[in-house]
Amino acid sequence: MIDEQVEGVASPDDWGKRRGSIRHEVSLPAIVVDRKGYAVACTIEDISSTGMALKIDLKTPEPGREALDQGSSGRLEFTVKSLQAGQHKVQVPVQIMWRTPTGMGVRFKRNDESLRDALKIIAQAAVEARAQDTGQQRRQASQQARKTMLACRRTAEKLLPNIIWTLRTETTKRLRQEAEGGRPSEAREARAEADLLDEKAIPIGRTIERLFLQAFAVTSDLDQTQELTIAPVLGARRPGENTAGGPIGVMADSVVESDATIIAIGHAAAEKFKLKLFQLNVRLANVLGHALDLEHNPLQPATTFRIFWQATVEYCDSPRVRRCMYDAIRTRVVPLLGELYDAIDKTLDDEQVPRAFGRLG
Repeated sequence: MIDEQVEGVASPDDWGKRRGSIRHEVSLPAIVVDRKGYAVACTIEDISSTGMALKIDLKTPEPGREALDQGSSGRLEFTVKSLQAGQHKVQVPVQIMWRTPTGMGVRFKRNDESLRDALKIIAQAAVEARAQDTGQQRRQASQQARKTMLACRRTAEKLLPNIIWTLRTETTKRLRQEAEGGRPSEAREARAEADLLDEKAIPIGRTIERLFLQAFAVTSDLDQTQELTIAPVLGARRPGENTAGGPIGVMADSVVESDATIIAIGHAAAEKFKLKLFQLNVRLANVLGHALDLEHNPLQPATTFRIFWQATVEYCDSPRVRRCMYDAIRTRVVPLLGELYDAIDKTLDDEQVPRAFGRLG
């Protein structure tokens, strides 16, 4: 791991882990070049010893050209600076592992000494920047609090893939059912939308996972204690603000907020799980020493469903897709949220966090 030799990191447990590779959140301009030589400006948002997550601003491709396809190969170029080695340019062959309209994840196809040295320099700068940022020092979480919140996040990580899979499969199932009884033109459209959701299952799932886990990190102070996930910190986007390399304002997206149906479903689910959510919020607040930020807490159904909504409609949006997604969330996803709350409650029991009151039925 590149982090083991970075000054200021006492042990691997001081950092959040994703799929076996310790990750650092950064903001570094770069260029990614696809296999046909098409260059796209991007921002490196996190690094690990095996790959990176990139934010891109890809314009509409030329006819017949789809740049940066998932699974394809390319080349990443960026520049690093250090007092010892000065400034030098790094070029590394990569494979695109996942892709969304605004980002992608790449895996290094070669990890030589030059790349390893560059990653160490970037990681060291990330550590120093976070240590000097007073905005990150709202509270010094104890080792036990970090351990407890990381255990809760791992519980969410285990259950989240099944929730995402259920959302996608139930939505496509309903689209195909509508295709069976519709007019020929509508049936073709419904089948095409179902096929598109199946085709984009991986990037949609990645987007949901990244946004959910990062929102959890923000809410639980894990981002304040260098326990990072693979997405940038979520924050509101100010009108006219240049956000290149900065926060992505997904949660504050006015289009998402204007979808009254998804908000209503979230409120109904919150009422259904009112006692469970109260129990969780009290217990987690006892661990953290302050109340949770309800606006960005992904354990709140309204926030969870906004994430699902945004990730899905970025790839496939129509009144029919939304209607089928609403039905899938109401009937199949809401019960799984209850299972998630129970699992995190059990994790808090294992971590010996006192209950607000007795076990809930």
